[in-house]
Amino acid sequence: MWFTYIIPPVVGAVIGYFTNEIAIRMLFRPHYPKYLFGWRIPFTPGLIPKEKSRIASSVAEAVAVNLMNKETMEKNLLSDEMISKIDTGIQSFIDKQKDNEETLKQYISHYFTEIQVDEVSSRAVQGFSKQISAQVVNVEVANHIATKVVEYVIERLDHGVWGLIGADKLVGCMSDSLEKKLTKHVSMVLQENGPEIIDNIVKKQSEAILNKRMCDMFSNKEEEALRAKALIISAYRSIISDYLPRLLDTIDIHNIVEGRLNDMNVEEMETLILQVMKKELRAIVWLGALLGGVLGLINLFVMI
Repeated sequence: MWFTYIIPPVVGAVIGYFTNEIAIRMLFRPHYPKYLFGWRIPFTPGLIPKEKSRIASSVAEAVAVNLMNKETMEKNLLSDEMISKIDTGIQSFIDKQKDNEETLKQYISHYFTEIQVDEVSSRAVQGFSKQISAQVVNVEVANHIATKVVEYVIERLDHGVWGLIGADKLVGCMSDSLEKKLTKHVSMVLQENGPEIIDNIVKKQSEAILNKRMCDMFSNKEEEALRAKALIISAYRSIISDYLPRLLDTIDIHNIVEGRLNDMNVEEMETLILQVMKKELRAIVWLGALLGGVLGLINLFVMI
């Protein structure tokens, strides 16, 4: 009868479907070993739970060697597309700030607390003040100032009334001695008052910058913006080229990935794999049904 021709391919399809379905489920299930009368039942736990440690190590090795290596990271981070995104992001930021009437301090306060802003500002002021003071409060600066003062005095005397009576020659003879004494006093003045003066100047400049409006800082500054973008992109390229290898060497990607996978319980790992390969695994099940149906059809023709 006609249904005798349908039964073989249908049975083959059903067998193929359920065979693949069971095989895929056995990859994950059961999650833990099952025992019967003290003996572990074969194929328990499933293949993935049983080989969890080895799979974690293999995946970590693949990620570290093939995905997170220096060449791959540099290729993506320094690609034209990435550079274009950075350029566009900087330009977008600049365009937004042209209409922003907030002060720099108010803008920063969106991301940091007022205490943090004041603390960072204070540290920056102290750092700049110390660096400038270290350059100013030294013998060379004092000597340079003294030399210029003496030269100025001699020049003024030479062009004044004292030049007519030859007093400039007398001062000229005394210039070396005068310069040494003046250097000593200038050095003393710089040591006693220099740090305080410089600290006040840096504080005022810092406050002026923090209280400056964002729109004033970015409006009509096209050339400065272009230079800033070029500088930022250049710095980004240098950081990726120079420091990325060191960063990858410092971060043990293999151990991080392997540790994370090992820390996951079996249910989490199953969910993760199914999220990534759900369509592919379902396709394998239906492919089993198709192959079973084809084999059943071939068997039917052989029997005929």
